[in-house]
Amino acid sequence: ADIPLAGLGIDIGSVSTKAALIAEINGKFRLLAYYYRRTEIDPVGAAIDVINKVYNQVIERGYKIEKVVAGTTGSGRQLTGFIVGASKEHIVDEITAQAAGITTVYPQKEFSIIEFGGQDSKFINISQGVVVGFEMNNACAAGTGALLEKYAMRRDIKIEDFGDIALRAKKPPDIDSTCAVLSEQSIIKYEQNNVSLEDLCAALTLATARNYLAKVVRGKEIKEKVVFQGATAFNLGQVAALETVLERGIVVPPWPHITGAIGAAIYGQQVYLNNIIKKLEQKSTKPFNYESQGPLILKKSKIMKPKEDWPYGADVPLAGLGIDIGSVSTKAALIAEI
Repeated sequence: ADIPLAGLGIDIGSVSTKAALIAEINGKFRLLAYYYRRTEIDPVGAAIDVINKVYNQVIERGYKIEKVVAGTTGSGRQLTGFIVGASKEHIVDEITAQAAGITTVYPQKEFSIIEFGGQDSKFINISQGVVVGFEMNNACAAGTGALLEKYAMRRDIKIEDFGDIALRAKKPPDIDSTCAVLSEQSIIKYEQNNVSLEDLCAALTLATARNYLAKVVRGKEIKEKVVFQGATAFNLGQVAALETVLERGIVVPPWPHITGAIGAAIYGQQVYLNNIIKKLEQKSTKPFNYESQGPLILKKSKIMKPKEDWPYGADVPLAGLGIDIGSVSTKAALIAEI
């Protein structure tokens, strides 16, 4: 297909990096190509990779695009925007990008957006099609997807299966939703009492939903219509938990994990895909300079070492056994006065 103009959005977050290519065809925005991956320790490399993947999809699908406009968002938006030469108005904050991205597939005038990122979460209110209020939480992992992912790793289950497991729960316990640390401690207590994996996964999704309401929404008005965005929206257990806590149905868009990238594409400026890739590759080969705090050196501390004079074979009339059971580790020590 011949496309005179397309928009490329790049969303670099601390956990994931996304790129989306959109175009307005017959009066409606269409998603032409997209790619989602982990940012890991190389945000520039991740940006190169997602753009390359989108570029390859364009060629494979036979699109003939005359011009491409590009915008950036996410926690790494300034870096990417600087590299690709985007002007300030095309480096878009995450609230603006998330709100713009959903309007392409959900053209409502009054609704609230719940967005769970990997490390933060957002609450956005839309009225008459524009943002009228928002809140963010980036101080605690409890109201984000990070807590669920960490538990999935610890229990050796795929995060993609987390929601299905949670939906099989019969009696999820009420765990502490104050913060991520307390939630984990509560979970360990129930694990040690043989509560099922299904019930614990459901309990975590409910705790995440309650923490989000307490720490992010904080009593703000929630519209009758609610849209759930971010990759965590693929977790149907979390969708059910939000539905339970909010006492209403919520809407999950078809691409909840790339709404930010779609929004950034709408705010793009004219560039060329090949030029973006070349600039990013040049940046990735340059050494990274930063101000150092200096190496860590032990000078004054005293590191005591245990004495190795074990009294093997000794007759001991009395010994003391100490047992320390914690939420993370269990220890036992036997001592005697000799």
